[in-house]
Amino acid sequence: YDSLNAPCANAYCDDFNIAVDDIEQGLPLLAKASSILEGATRLQLKQRKCVIVPLGSLRSDALMTKVSSCAPASKGIQIDDSALLLGLVVGPGAGSRSWERLVPKFERRVRFIRSWKLGWPSTAFLYNCLAMSSLAYFSQIEAPSQEVS
Repeated sequence: YDSLNAPCANAYCDDFNIAVDDIEQGLPLLAKASSILEGATRLQLKQRKCVIVPLGSLRSDALMTKVSSCAPASKGIQIDDSALLLGLVVGPGAGSRSWERLVPKFERRVRFIRSWKLGWPSTAFLYNCLAMSSLAYFSQIEAPSQEVS
């Protein structure tokens, strides 16, 4: 929310999110944002990739009923306690899922660099560029979970 406690929309590349108090208020905002983006970029909103993350006490089935009544075309939209946004798992149910996704990716990158059997300077350079960069990005936003530490 912005300083006026009004709905707030944020976008980065092809990801955008909207924070609203009421889903009936949020779906028209989502439809309008989607229409503007489609007109400007010819990119269409893929409802199967959309996730509503309720932050209140409304249960998923009640929320889905509300979504269906105010936006009948929203059949593919999911409701979950977390969602993927810019590589991070966000929402009340996120827990340490961002790090659980990141650690295997980091390990694959380290094994890939190691498989090249390069000298120390080249290995250190590639490690910093390919492997460590992803850890640095995540650690700026979310502290490592106990399992990772």
